[in-house]
Amino acid sequence: MVAAPQNHVSSGAAASNEDDMVTATPPFPKRPQTDLFRGWESVKLIHHQVPNYDHLDHYLCRALQMIESARHINVKRERIYQQERVEAQALLYRVHDLQEGQKELMSDHTRAIKNQEEMMKINQSLELQLEEAGMNQAAWEQQHCQLVKNADLNKAQIEGLEHVVEQQARDLLVVREDNEKIMSMLLKHYPSLLEDGSNLFSILENESENGRKKRRRPSS
Repeated sequence: MVAAPQNHVSSGAAASNEDDMVTATPPFPKRPQTDLFRGWESVKLIHHQVPNYDHLDHYLCRALQMIESARHINVKRERIYQQERVEAQALLYRVHDLQEGQKELMSDHTRAIKNQEEMMKINQSLELQLEEAGMNQAAWEQQHCQLVKNADLNKAQIEGLEHVVEQQARDLLVVREDNEKIMSMLLKHYPSLLEDGSNLFSILENESENGRKKRRRPSS
């Protein structure tokens, strides 16, 4: 006779809605008291025919208390589960952020290595340019020394030429004086030759040549 209410309870449980079930910790119902009370109300109608009704009522109260306690435990478990799920999701986001940060760091590291390589190439190029500049400076200094030497030589040559020009000017003055002396001598001692211009020119030329030879002999 007890089987009838048990079947009634099962049918009541089967008729319960899906929202009465806790998804985190199945198969405990969320509100099992409803089905039990419905089944027990049916039993109360025939409680005179049910043996040990008082014991069953006591067990029912104990079962309801245990179910209520289990429901509270399940609620706590659900909260803990949700909290852990949120924390796990936050950790996943954190791990994702760390991975992205690590990728950025690796990218920055790669970029820094490339920049360092470029800087090394630039330094090598600068060193080559410095060496070339040093070589050019040495060549320029050598060229400058050569130009100074050439300038000194040119100066000496110019001074020598000036000396030669001065000497030639002095020689011309002496020749002019000699010519004047010769002219005065001719005018004084040979007045008859003035009519013959060709003979006078020859005599002047010979005297001038003799004067040059006399002046060149002491200098040599």
